[in-house]
Amino acid sequence: MLPILPFVAGVIVGASAIGLVRRAKTSQGVHDAVENAGRRIRRTAVSGLETIRQSSEQLRARLAGETDAPTPAAEPAQATEPAGEAAGDAAPPRQTTPE
Repeated sequence: MLPILPFVAGVIVGASAIGLVRRAKTSQGVHDAVENAGRRIRRTAVSGLETIRQSSEQLRARLAGETDAPTPAAEPAQATEPAGEAAGDAAPPRQTTPE
C-alpha cells in the first residue's frame, strides 16, 4: 500500500500542474485578446477623430468663404426652378380682399 501513495501523490501533483499551465495559457490568451481589442478601439477612435477634424476644417473653410467651388454635398442645396415654371410662365400671386 505504501508504494502506491507516492504514485497517487505524483498523479495529483501532475494533474494540478497541467491545470495550472492550462489556466496560465488561457489567462495569457485572454490578456492578449483584451490588448488586441484595446488597440483596435484606439485605432478606430483615432480614425474617427481624424475624419471629424477634416470635416470641421472643410466646414470652417466653407463658412469663411475661402473656397470658391462648392463641394458636391453643397450642390443639392442650391435653388432650382421646377420644370414648366420659367420666369414668364409663373402665375401672378393671388390677392385677397378683406371682407
